[in-house]
Amino acid sequence: MGLIGSIAGDRGSRANYVHGASKALIDRYSEGLRHLFAGSDVRIVIIKPGPTDTPMASPYKAQGWRLAPVEEVAHGAVEAMRRGTPVAYLPRRWKFIMLVARALPDFLFNRNDF
Repeated sequence: MGLIGSIAGDRGSRANYVHGASKALIDRYSEGLRHLFAGSDVRIVIIKPGPTDTPMASPYKAQGWRLAPVEEVAHGAVEAMRRGTPVAYLPRRWKFIMLVARALPDFLFNRNDF
């Protein structure tokens, strides 16, 4: 079973904290489902896309952000579900970016120039 989360659920952000909070809820929900179905044939996969070239991300595109193509994210999601990967960051580089973002202390993460 695949659930769509977001990298936004990994760390609270002033820019879109309500979206991030809802995605963090999906993280905990999928974690609970993985525990519930442990030892069975059911696989719970959470897909965590980074900024993707969709209408929701159009303001970022206008600011010159590099957005992932929808096709790349979709292909990665299908592949993660096929493999039963518990958590799939898409594109994969976001796994490492978010590892660093989660490790930053608040006094650095909360800076306005960051």
